Amino acid sequence: MTYYKKGDVLIANIRPYLRKIWLADSDGGCSADVLAFRAKTNHTSEFLYSVLMQDSFYDYVMKASKGSKMPRGDINHIMNFPIISDELDEAKIGKLITSIDKKISITREINRNLA
Repeated sequence: MTYYKKGDVLIANIRPYLRKIWLADSDGGCSADVLAFRAKTNHTSEFLYSVLMQDSFYDYVMKASKGSKMPRGDINHIMNFPIISDELDEAKIGKLITSIDKKISITREINRNLA
């Protein structure tokens, strides 16, 4: 089991093309097929989340994935993904994307309740 903390970014490593990603809002545990990322002290969790949800990250992961029916990302390859940031703007970018993502989730929940 992999343990994570509030603010960690979790990514499903099985079939990474499905782009299952979550910015943890609580502490917990997950299977070994979920990768937990923690922002370094010079980065915010929101910025890390915004970087890891980009097409460029998933394209990078898929280039080294293994397996055809249930492909998995190569952890060593994933850990070498370059993250370039402008520290002054990263907090603003991360908070904006997180805010938009939360609003999308709320809208989806409202739509489910109305259906």
